Amino acid sequence: MLAVAKSKRAVTPILATLLIIVLAVAAVAVTYSWITTNVENTAQQAGVFLYEANVAFRSDNIITVAVGNSGVSDTRILAVYVGTSESSGETQSTSPALPIPLAAGQLTSFNLSYAWEAGVIYDFKIVSPVLQQVLSFKAQAPPEATASTSPSATPSSSPSPTPTATPTPTPTATPTPTPSPTPTASPTPSPTPTPSPVMVDVNFASSGLSKYDDVVLTIDGKDYDYWDLPWETFNWLSGTTHTVVASTPLTAWNDDIYRFSSWTNGNGLVEASGTFTVPHSDTEVTVNYVRTSVTVTFATSGISNVNDDILTIDGTGYDYWNMPSFKWEKGTTHTVTAETPLTGWDEKIYGFVSWKNGEGLVGASGTFTVADTNTTVTANYEVISVQIQFATSSLPTFSGGVVLTIDGVGYDYWDLPSTYFMWAKGSIHTVSASTPLSGEDHTVYHFSHWTNGDGLSGASGKYTVPESDTTVTANYRQTPSSSLTPERTPKI
Repeated sequence: MLAVAKSKRAVTPILATLLIIVLAVAAVAVTYSWITTNVENTAQQAGVFLYEANVAFRSDNIITVAVGNSGVSDTRILAVYVGTSESSGETQSTSPALPIPLAAGQLTSFNLSYAWEAGVIYDFKIVSPVLQQVLSFKAQAPPEATASTSPSATPSSSPSPTPTATPTPTPTATPTPTPSPTPTASPTPSPTPTPSPVMVDVNFASSGLSKYDDVVLTIDGKDYDYWDLPWETFNWLSGTTHTVVASTPLTAWNDDIYRFSSWTNGNGLVEASGTFTVPHSDTEVTVNYVRTSVTVTFATSGISNVNDDILTIDGTGYDYWNMPSFKWEKGTTHTVTAETPLTGWDEKIYGFVSWKNGEGLVGASGTFTVADTNTTVTANYEVISVQIQFATSSLPTFSGGVVLTIDGVGYDYWDLPSTYFMWAKGSIHTVSASTPLSGEDHTVYHFSHWTNGDGLSGASGKYTVPESDTTVTANYRQTPSSSLTPERTPKI
């Protein structure tokens, strides 16, 4: 019994040791699995891995750069910087132009026009939009090629005749020249370092606009209206460029007209359309507008009781009750016509006289030029008609028969007291007095003369309307009744 008990006590430490080893192995396995999974997830989240593939310095001042993407996501090359140190890099133009697409697992190459020097080490920075990723590397330009020269051929010597000895002249002392002072070299200015690209916030705003709801700016091909701009923030890489177009002219909902004026913080923008270069700090770009329209109101004076169109403006007619008001741009021209003569429903005739604030209008019809301030243009009219009545004198009361014929219309004795004519001053009308006339008592009356005839002389003629209201009277005289007896035609 004692031997068995000792055996059990010896086994217990061995089992405990084995258990500790098993737990340690399990812990190592779990830790390795966690690290592997975490590294894989981190690699998947990065997605884009840029690397230098090749740099070739060409003799025509061209540098060809090849860049690869070993990641799992597509990207673009937004900017390229080259310099002799990390802080002196300058933005370079590329061929093909930026941005250059770079697919996952692919290579791309581009050319830089750069005056490189032999043997110099250059710093390169390739900028991608992913998490502001920048690929930095160095490359050394090759040494200059040494041009080889061929030796010139040595001519063969021919015997020369022995010269006659010439007496040696006494040498003249040559003055020692005074050395010129060595110029001091001007120090070469160090280039201003170009800051590294960063992501910045760019906002756009408008100034000078009012009561406008439609498109104001088009940025990189997308339209933004008046209400969009305060809520839009663009997160762009410094040094990149974007196309910006300001809409102009703009017509507000109250018909005011606005035109583009200028940019504030335009950074390359001058005209209404151009290219904006992103600065190295947050900024707000403002498009400034000015109102170019004024209010032009039309009115009439000296005319009433007319239902027809009085004014015709740019081909559209407007009557007395609907005189228009326009928002027109300063300096623009418009066709305006004042209709004349016009006849009111009271039969008065109105004629155009003049314009007030006509701005180029002289006669009844012409071209109006819009002034720089709000204005009211008035067409002035006056009554150009007078009231003309006709009467007879020395005729007794009798019925039937035309007494006067006026403009082809006959009027009897009873018509004349209730008939009047509204005629334009100076107008001409045909008037005839019937003669002879016979009364109820068979008395005969012949036309004698006119009172206020204004051009009429005989019983029939042309009447010219005077400058004021008047009554024209046809005067008759009584003659013997025998005068009405028709003449007998003699028998043959």
